[in-house]
Amino acid sequence: MNGISVIIPAYNASAYLAEALESVRAQTIQPDEIIVVDNASTDGTGELALNLGVRLEREHQQGAAHARNRGIAAAKGDLLAFLDADDQWLPDKLALQSRAFREDPGLDAVFGMLAQFISPELTPEEASGIHCPVEASPARLPSIMLAKRDVFERFGLFSTRWKRAEAVEWIVRAEGMGLRHAVPPHVMARRRLHGNNVGMRLREYNTEYLTIIRENMLRRRAAESPASESRA
Repeated sequence: MNGISVIIPAYNASAYLAEALESVRAQTIQPDEIIVVDNASTDGTGELALNLGVRLEREHQQGAAHARNRGIAAAKGDLLAFLDADDQWLPDKLALQSRAFREDPGLDAVFGMLAQFISPELTPEEASGIHCPVEASPARLPSIMLAKRDVFERFGLFSTRWKRAEAVEWIVRAEGMGLRHAVPPHVMARRRLHGNNVGMRLREYNTEYLTIIRENMLRRRAAESPASESRA
């Protein structure tokens, strides 16, 4: 393997980016490069990234899919890790996932457990309106994923069709095409909950999840139909 590239899509993330980068630099296994993709921010996120000493890419088409895809194109590593700019990794995240790849070289991706926390700057009133699970749970989200670079060649990039559900759509699509992944029982990342989470900003796109589920069911039915079998 030719190193690990960390890709951090960032939209108006100046309040949290430094803490996200600190969690990457605290890894017990250091990545070979850190790329922040400034996703058309208006709050100086890109300039902050440069001041913090990381590689900066600028993506002027807004949306996490555009930003992650820009990072994938720019990355040099054979293993790609993603971190949302308001989230944090635990120190052993990359070490645990690298060990999973060594134990099973046939894996395409490794995920893990996710813990969540309410951002400490919120007032009690703001925090009271946010549900924060007490227990960590298994998750297959970009901030947890470490994946081989070639999975994006085999299964495709993140679809820019989706405003909110691009990560779920990619997982569903990749699994349908044979993605081999592991979910070790270790907390890999902490998701920050605050008033400007994507889930808060883009609530009107919640129906995307239902569309993805429906389209996936239709694909499966088509694949299992007698017509498909007769053409095999």
